[in-house]
Amino acid sequence: NILGKIASEINLGRIFTSLKQYEKAENYYLKAIDNAKSITANPRLQKAYQAIADVYKKTNQPWKALEYYEKYIEINAIVMGEENEVNHKNLQTKHNLEKSKQEAEIQRLRNEELKKANDLIEAQTKHIIDSITYAKRIQEAILPLPSELLKYADTSFVLYEPKDIVSGDCYWFTDQICEDGTERVIIAAIDCTGHGVPGAFMVVMANSLLNEIVNEQKITEPGLILTKLDEKIRNLLHQDTAGEDTSTQDGMDLTIFNIDFENGIDFENGNMLFAGAKNSAYQVRNGEINVIKGSPFPIGGNQFKKGTKIFETQYIKMKEGDMYYMATDGFQDQFGGIDNKKFTKKRFREYLLSISHLTPQEQYETLHKEFYDWKGNFAQTDDVLVMGLKC
Repeated sequence: NILGKIASEINLGRIFTSLKQYEKAENYYLKAIDNAKSITANPRLQKAYQAIADVYKKTNQPWKALEYYEKYIEINAIVMGEENEVNHKNLQTKHNLEKSKQEAEIQRLRNEELKKANDLIEAQTKHIIDSITYAKRIQEAILPLPSELLKYADTSFVLYEPKDIVSGDCYWFTDQICEDGTERVIIAAIDCTGHGVPGAFMVVMANSLLNEIVNEQKITEPGLILTKLDEKIRNLLHQDTAGEDTSTQDGMDLTIFNIDFENGIDFENGNMLFAGAKNSAYQVRNGEINVIKGSPFPIGGNQFKKGTKIFETQYIKMKEGDMYYMATDGFQDQFGGIDNKKFTKKRFREYLLSISHLTPQEQYETLHKEFYDWKGNFAQTDDVLVMGLKC
């Protein structure tokens, strides 16, 4: 009797389920399902589907449990429809109740699977953020502190606002005793391609190479520093040997000052050397703001042939009351204001002129407030770096 065989298989499945021998239970339930299908024994099929779904639930196989619960619901509807018309109303009520329970169970299984996925995503996100935060500590340890600049120029400020945890902008400075015996401070404001983690890699590279060029090789002329930096970046990133389609365009824009210090700034003999790579600096003198133009070439990239870049060194005679600024493009490119437009380079220059009479600390505070007032609730567009030096 095949019905008896099906009943025995289901009972054996239940016994092995109670003994937690789930693999054997699964085998008996699958046999019962095949036999019940062969003779369209829907009531037996209903029981087998429900029982095997429970096995999959207990063995932490939510998607299989979901599959057989859904089959159970389908066959349950058929069985209910085959019941005696006399009991139809009661059976329909029972069916609806069972269906609600099973749908709730299906939803629970779905929610459980979603929760597992969300937990995994959260764990991975935390791991990534922890790694980036650790990278930030490394980046901060490598770069000089803004307060260290005050040892050489106590009338200076640094506004540094990374877009992400780590930054693609950085400032760099060092002091050197040159061949003529003068103490000179070399200061750079650097804007690497990208921001976040990609930009941070370039920042570490820039910092390391500038230390090598200036502190180890004792090269202090700004134009020559940029030439050497460009050569080293192109070599490290194989930008002169790889094809145009495979080589990276990564590099950096920057401005660099070489300042003659003698017990602070010597206004009689003091001078400043400047060079820029696809960026300019600003000088405020006698109520006017002047652009100190850099060369039109970036550091790195293969859009210019090797040997065609010329980074010129400019001589600037400092005067008491001068204000000098170095900045990346993050401030001027920030979207905000009433119409969510860029701050713009023109507005940025005008704003620097309007605050140039303030002390460096007051300028820092004013710039910081202006940036966040302008940005408002909009996302930060890029890393921001502004450096100021008052004579």
